[in-house]
Order: sequence, then C-alpha cells, then structure tokens
Amino acid sequence: MNKLRKIFTISVMVLTVVVMSGALMAPNANASAQAGDLIKMDGISAVYYLGDDGKRYVFPNEATYMSWYSDFSGVVTIPASELQSYPIGGNVVMRAGVKLVKITTDPTVYAVGPDGMLHSIVSEANAIDLYGADWASMVVDVPDAFFTNYEVGSPLTVGEYPAGQLLKMEGSNDVYYFDGTDYRMFASEAAFLANNFSFDDVVTTDMSFTASGATISGFEAELFDPAQSGTTGGGDISAGTGLSVALSAATPAASTIPSGATAVPFTKFNVTASNDGEIIIDALDVKREGVGASSEISKLYIYEGDTRIGNGRTINSSTQVATFSNLNYTVPAGMTKTLTVVADIAAGDQVGNHKLGVVNASAIDASGATVSGSFPMFGNTMSLSSTDVGGVDIEGSNSYTVKTGKNNVKIGRFTVYVNNTEDGLVKSLRFYNSGRKILSNLELYRGGDMVATGTQDGDYFTFTLDNPILIEKGQSSVFTLQGDIVDARNNDIAYLYIRYSTDVEVEGQTYGYNLLPTLSINSGTSTIIDEISSTNTVQKQTITAEAGQVTLSYNGPVATNVAKNSSDVVLVDFSITAGSDVEVENTSLIIYDEDGSNDDDISNLELVCDGTIMAEWANFTEASAGTTVSDTSVWSISANDTMNCQVRVDIENTKDENDYVKASIDVDNW
Repeated sequence: MNKLRKIFTISVMVLTVVVMSGALMAPNANASAQAGDLIKMDGISAVYYLGDDGKRYVFPNEATYMSWYSDFSGVVTIPASELQSYPIGGNVVMRAGVKLVKITTDPTVYAVGPDGMLHSIVSEANAIDLYGADWASMVVDVPDAFFTNYEVGSPLTVGEYPAGQLLKMEGSNDVYYFDGTDYRMFASEAAFLANNFSFDDVVTTDMSFTASGATISGFEAELFDPAQSGTTGGGDISAGTGLSVALSAATPAASTIPSGATAVPFTKFNVTASNDGEIIIDALDVKREGVGASSEISKLYIYEGDTRIGNGRTINSSTQVATFSNLNYTVPAGMTKTLTVVADIAAGDQVGNHKLGVVNASAIDASGATVSGSFPMFGNTMSLSSTDVGGVDIEGSNSYTVKTGKNNVKIGRFTVYVNNTEDGLVKSLRFYNSGRKILSNLELYRGGDMVATGTQDGDYFTFTLDNPILIEKGQSSVFTLQGDIVDARNNDIAYLYIRYSTDVEVEGQTYGYNLLPTLSINSGTSTIIDEISSTNTVQKQTITAEAGQVTLSYNGPVATNVAKNSSDVVLVDFSITAGSDVEVENTSLIIYDEDGSNDDDISNLELVCDGTIMAEWANFTEASAGTTVSDTSVWSISANDTMNCQVRVDIENTKDENDYVKASIDVDNW
C-alpha cells in the first residue's frame, strides 16, 4: 500500500463540567450451602436457588425473584469452588397465583399456575371479575426469550381461578390456598408466612366456597419449590429463540496475580444458541469493576479454548469498557460454547483489584437475536501484586531467499531468552503471516528435533509443544522454522511475526503465569521472525502499491469549543477509498496538546471507521510538539469501497481552560 501524502489537522478548545463516582464492597464468602438455600459467590451479584437435585436454578429477572421472596436477606455467599460444583438446572418461573403475565409482542394475558403452566384469562371482563378493577397492575411482562420456560395450558373458564391462587372471601379473615381442586385453609398467620407467602398477593373474592382438603399448618414443600424439578417450569437454560448466557462453572477463582503476567483468564461464560438456528455474535462489551486503574490491565482478549477471537482491546478509562467489534463468532444451533475473557497485566507496581464481565444483555450484539441470562455477569475479583513475573525475549530478524515450489526449506530462526527471575516452560507460539499467503506445512525445530507442527487458522500458524521445553532462568534456546513454498509469484514476500503477547506461552515456573515477552521491533511491524522472499534473485524484494491506490478525503470538523469531561470529541473526520483490496497493518496518528506537561488530561484516543474501532490508545504521552502513536491491528478496505472515519478522544476534567488539542493523520507511517 503506497503512502498517504497529506496530513489533516484540527483544534478544539475546552471549558468546564463535573462528574462523581463511588465504589461498593462485597461480603466475604461463607461455607457450604444446603438444598433450599439462595446462593451467590463473592464478587458476583447473580443469585441462584439450590434445588434438592443439587443443581442451581437461575432467576431470569427481579420480578420473578420477588414473586418467591420479599427481599435478599436470606442469600448465602459461598466460595467460588462450591458454586461451580452445582450445575445449572434451568430458569425459575413466576410463582403461581402471584402475578399475571404476558410477553411484549403478544397482548394475551395469562394467569400462572404451578410448574409454570399458563392459562389465558380470556377477557377483560373475566379479569375484573376475578381480580378486581385494578387487575392490570398485576400484569408483568416476561421477556420473549424466557417465555419458552412456561407451558400454555387451557384458558380459564369464566369465574375460575388458577391452581396456586391465594383467596379470602369478603367479610372473612380466613385465607385459603386453591390447589386446583380443594380450598385448603391456613391454620394461622405463622403457617401462611412459613410458606413465604405475602398477604399482598391474597385476592378478596365475592364468590363463596367451603374449606376442603388438608389444613395448612406449617411449611409444605409442595407449596414452595422455585426449582420445580421435573416439571414444565424451570426449563433448560438453552431453550428458546436466541442466545442464553451463563457464568461458567470453570470461571477462575479469585487469586493474586503478579505484575506483567500475560494471558491471564479472568472470566468464563457459556453461550448457548437456541435449537432453531445458529447465532452469530458480532460484538461484545466487557466491563471492568474494582479498585484500581484501567491502565493496570494493558490488553483484553476473548478466547474460545486456545483460539483468540478478534483482536486485543484496551479498556476505556472513562467508561471502563473494552469493546470487541467485528467478532463474527458463530454458536451452532443447540450448542454451548465457552468464551474466556483474558487479560495482560501491565508491568510495574500494580496493586489494584479488578473483575471483568458483562453488565447486561445489550452488551452482546447477537445479530438481532434475543440475549438472555442473569445479568450482570462478572468473574471473581483478582488482586494484583507489585511483584513482577519473569520475562522472555524473542529475538531474531533474518531474510531468506527461496524458490517457489520448494518443500521443507528453512524460513526462520529465532532465539527464546528467559531472564533471571524464574525458569520458563515453552508451551506454544503463534505467528501471523501478514504478507503473501505462500507458506504451508510449517514445522518448528529445536536443533535437529522437530518439536511442533504448525496448525494453520486463517493468517495464523500455531505451534503447540506436546513436550514443553524448559529454559532455565538466564538461559536461551534457538528455534528454527521450516515449511513449503506454494503458489508464489516472482517477488512475493511473506512476513511472519508475533502480534500479541498472548501469542507467546512461556509459563514461569515460580509464579505459574506466562512470562512477559519482549518482542523485537522491525520497521514498525513487530517482526521477530524472518522475511521470506520467494524470488529467483538473491535480493529481498518489497511490493509497492500503485500511486492513487488509496485516496483520503477530509470532511471536517471545523475548530470548536468543547467542555471538560467530554467523551468522543472528534478531532478529524475523513474518508478512505481503496482502488483495490488492501489491508491496513499499521495505523499512525500525531496528537498535539498545548499543555504538553500534563499527561493525564486527554485519554482514550481511537480511530473509528464506519462505527467500528480500528485502533485505540487508552493512555498515551502528550506533547505540544506532537506525539506519534501507532497500532498494528490489521483491518481491511475492499476495492472501490469508501470508509468514513473519525479520530476521537476524551477530554478529562484536568484540562486547562482555553487549551487546544489537535490531531494529524501520520500517513507516511501507514
């Protein structure tokens, strides 16, 4: 791709505004729960009902919870390991006789019977006759995604109450439970309250009836079972149209993490597609909470198993959210996949506490499908330590000239050096091929021994060592790459390099976390492995794009005044048009700040094209003479397409009044 030849600049001035913030502490975990308990784990707000079958049942929303309980005073906080030992049994349904329900897309109103059995109330006249003129205040909307947890039964006949209804006759204080056949009287107020009923749910009726069936004199399990095991209610969590989300039992326990640790799993959650079709997750917002700066986490990633989904993202210091866009991740129909939120911890004295998760259903873009689950959904709180993990250096940049069609030729050589902090166990390495796709059948060697075969996934080659190699602290080991050259034209060039620190899995043997890698930089592309030139000459060739292949047009805005604490302030608005398919492999901007001495008054710089974040910098150095920032996230522009882009930044409250901020597109370094 040829150089873009013009730099555009715009300035903004700032005024004043004020914000406030606060924090909430969580209780300590207690010991083991018993069947019938309400349970949760420390650091996560989701509450479950523990059934007699040893499974935990999910309350899909607060309205459902409050139909069974009047408050949260009985919730027992248990250790994460214990909570994870109880598999999810399904969703809790609305308690019988307490509310009327409907879904937002259908006006039909139902009375709820035991086990989630629904009965249409037939007409407004019948509703008034049964529940009074204020009957509409009893109606609760059930989200469409949870409606399949219920079963629609026969409509109510005129003057008929559903089983589970609490009743008393006008002029009498006696309260009855209608079980569908008998009107069972409560022997006392204590017996009524023992079954967790509320007098607010008792319907006064003008109909007459006679007490029948056994008197209720105390707690009876058949009257109170949120799990409703083996019935139509509490259906499997994967049922229904859309995507169900639940915290995985394998979510890592709370622990202390040393600074500089990479690829640290924070949160695991299960995503289940409904049986009627696959679900595509387009985007996901991950929220950070806890006492600590967002900059203590240098990068976040989403993984399925050992496979990274999309690019790494930084956490916005204002919203505390990392947005993963263009994921295009498919969950097959009726299947459950486990996604992991993985973090790199910044090096240095990091001592904050952090937890990561998904705040609500709208944080997941599932291509219009309904997203359901017990939100917010956070993993455990991780404490950071000022103790640093050891480091590992990946060194080596070499050039090779090879002929097309040759097999098992040497295409790379590099050294893995482990510093003096702790021994390192080399477990896997992942390389990105950013040039021509002329490589296949790659193998990793140490000396004369092949130690791993490359698995190709799109533009990546992953080498997983079945027998990991131990490198003692202060020592190094040399590795080579061999492979086949296929479908190459004269002067084609391929580049192999490591893009992210999570692509290096060298486990420290003292603290048990992946060592912090230092990647050698080559021409701004973080190239650490060799450039492979498939030519018939002895010189490496460089492909240069034709002039005019990429056109950049300035759209604005004009200089303007903005307030302090303003988010997403547009510094440059421009368009990019490509004459042919191109990949942008390095993005560079220059930021100018009149007050170059204050490095904390602008943050969350990002390049956004067609609504998608292409590059971002949560924190960066500011200087009046200009600061250059670069990002190696790869994104593409299709032939003859035009992308509308903006350079945006947040203005902090510490910005001096009447200062300016401006940005330039550093096109020579794209």
